[in-house]
Amino acid sequence: MKNIRIERVVNFIFEMGHLKREKNRGFALAGVKEPNAIAEHSLCAAQIGFILAEMENDKAGEEIVSAEKVAAMMIVHDNAEARVGDQHKVGARYFSKKEAEQKAFDEQVEGLGERIEVKWKGYLEEHDNRNTKEGVVAQDADWLEAAFQAKEYLDLGYESA
Repeated sequence: MKNIRIERVVNFIFEMGHLKREKNRGFALAGVKEPNAIAEHSLCAAQIGFILAEMENDKAGEEIVSAEKVAAMMIVHDNAEARVGDQHKVGARYFSKKEAEQKAFDEQVEGLGERIEVKWKGYLEEHDNRNTKEGVVAQDADWLEAAFQAKEYLDLGYESA
């Protein structure tokens, strides 16, 4: 268990529970009374990403995108929001959301073990920069999940969504 600190792992697992309570602030700004939680977004985006990757593979007739890697990216891509919250686009204009999230993410993975730290930092980098096929599919899944969520809110009568 190289570089794994059990206390950090336990604290991290508890911290991830915050994502069940951290709400999507963009939809709150649009007037949605009970917006979805970040954990809900991440789960749905992971499933969408897995499906999109497999669709790419079916189209190519071979595996060109790792669906498992895309799903893993989507599971961890918003972890930092457990610390810095979900910042809507209006508020994010006034500070570096990416910088704050990167700092929080780096601190979160410290002590979880070198394998996890390296892998998850790589996932976040690929997702944010869209510099691999998996990163492109993951970011598409992220945006697509938000679009489906907006449509659901629209159907529920939230015209601003």
